[in-house]
Amino acid sequence: MRKHRWDELPEEARAAVEDRHGTVFKAESAERGVTARLHTEGGSFFLKGVPANDPATRLFLRERAANLTLSPAVPAPRMLWTADAGGWALHMFDFIDGARHADLSPGSAELPGVLDTLSRLGGPGGTLPSVLVNLEMLQETAAALLGKNLSGPQWGMHAEALKALSPESLLLAEFPNRS
Repeated sequence: MRKHRWDELPEEARAAVEDRHGTVFKAESAERGVTARLHTEGGSFFLKGVPANDPATRLFLRERAANLTLSPAVPAPRMLWTADAGGWALHMFDFIDGARHADLSPGSAELPGVLDTLSRLGGPGGTLPSVLVNLEMLQETAAALLGKNLSGPQWGMHAEALKALSPESLLLAEFPNRS
């Protein structure tokens, strides 16, 4: 998916955002699709969007559904608004100054904190549903991607990871004291 700028969105999509949050006087592009920090009369917000006909739309709509079910106790930016406008699926979130993605690369010093947070959120008394809910979809998607037999050394690693992806392994990861 290519990166789009705020001013490349259809007028209907921009109008839907501005009707809800105020006139945008500055838009800073962030990542692919449309991700932008919008500075409006009503404050600063983080906009995400994808064209409705983009292959990523299915995942984007899953993200929408997940965000709409999050408990207020989850330490995450709040989804403030969502719309389908001008052929785009749009999400508006709280803007958190200085926010960035965690470094998830192998050996990153941030991984233990990320894993700890996820285990607390998804464990007993946590605020997230079990990942087992999405296991079948994850396995189907992974199998389809691996079935393409793309070249590169990473595919063997991914095939091994798929073999290890099972309800039993996820339950042990979620509740390590079970055996």
